[in-house]
Amino acid sequence: MDFGFVFRSNESGYGDEEGRKVFIGNLPLSVTEQDLKQAFDRYGTMTACYIPTNRLSGESRDFGFVVYDHARSAREAIDAMQGYSLKGQELHVTAAHPRRERRRSRSSWSSTRSSKSSDYGDFDLKGRKLFIGNISEKTTEADLEEAFGEFGEIEKCYIPSDWQRKYKKNFAFLIFEERKAARRAVRLRNGVEFQGKVISVTFAKARKGGQMG
Repeated sequence: MDFGFVFRSNESGYGDEEGRKVFIGNLPLSVTEQDLKQAFDRYGTMTACYIPTNRLSGESRDFGFVVYDHARSAREAIDAMQGYSLKGQELHVTAAHPRRERRRSRSSWSSTRSSKSSDYGDFDLKGRKLFIGNISEKTTEADLEEAFGEFGEIEKCYIPSDWQRKYKKNFAFLIFEERKAARRAVRLRNGVEFQGKVISVTFAKARKGGQMG
């Protein structure tokens, strides 16, 4: 399975459109952009509505975006549609965050953590932290954020390196803001092919002594 996305030229970057852009996750694969528009246009005038597709198969992804002409409309849609059932599935509706903000946050966090392996487990994650094994040496943290971001907001994502910081490990850790997003990612991404490698996606387990790995 490939997680590449196809976006129209004016959709690249997942920009928040000044607070007017809404992310809709857990879409049934049968939902069309027209279905999405009909479900969300009651909250205001839309300037865009789209569902990304897999670049290889051409199939629709299980998330989409709508952009309103006013931020107030976006807020009303989020408040009203979070948890709404569309064709039998409960939607995850939240404000879309631009990639540049996620990357800036990740870089700030990465610069403060130590290169010691024990440092990437010194906080309470309550089932939100995932271990992603057997990743390609070409895989970047941004690649992982894009592949897993459809399940929910990502708090942190990082690929550990050796103690000299010369080589990246062939595994990564990813932390979701919500436990249910982590559970869904494990269910749908464990054992799939990503960038030429069959990856292992499991919950990060506590090491002996109380540390998390």
